[in-house]
Amino acid sequence: MVAPIVYTTHDIVLTGLDLTTLLAGSAAPLAETPSGVANGDTFVNTGREIFVHINGDGANAKTVTFSEKACSYGVEHDHLVTTPANKTYLYGPFPTEAYGTSIPVAYGGTGALTNVKVLVVRLPTMS
Repeated sequence: MVAPIVYTTHDIVLTGLDLTTLLAGSAAPLAETPSGVANGDTFVNTGREIFVHINGDGANAKTVTFSEKACSYGVEHDHLVTTPANKTYLYGPFPTEAYGTSIPVAYGGTGALTNVKVLVVRLPTMS
């Protein structure tokens, strides 16, 4: 079992952005370990983060669960999403009021997680 990690968040600037390079995996920000991503991984949340989920599994959809803080009734309303086989989906942003400043991530679906990559990017503030 892979030990959980904290994903590095990469700031997006409005000039010189090359998201294609990041998503192609030629840059370091993609979280890819020998055993893939792991349940319990987290990322820092300021409310401007976008979670890029790259499902490289050619046959199986993968689920991602983003854990929310407990509501005023003490219940956590986790957000479950599904990325189809061989697709890349973007999720977020995640309001800090609902998710807090650190978001735990859990993965599911059929097959191993070794073909899954993630990238967390922070959108710039607009003035």
